[in-house]
Amino acid sequence: MCYTVINTTSRTLSYANAGHPSPLHYRYHTRKLEMLESTCIPLGLMPDMPF
Repeated sequence: MCYTVINTTSRTLSYANAGHPSPLHYRYHTRKLEMLESTCIPLGLMPDMPF
């Protein structure tokens, strides 16, 4: 499960997966499937971590 925002103007994709497994991204032109990397630790993992 993840929440995804696709900005077609800037050609960017932002997502939040809430600790679920990373989403997969299929690139049509290269015919490759890649796992998107997380850039933050899961929410609630550390009690004093700001979000």
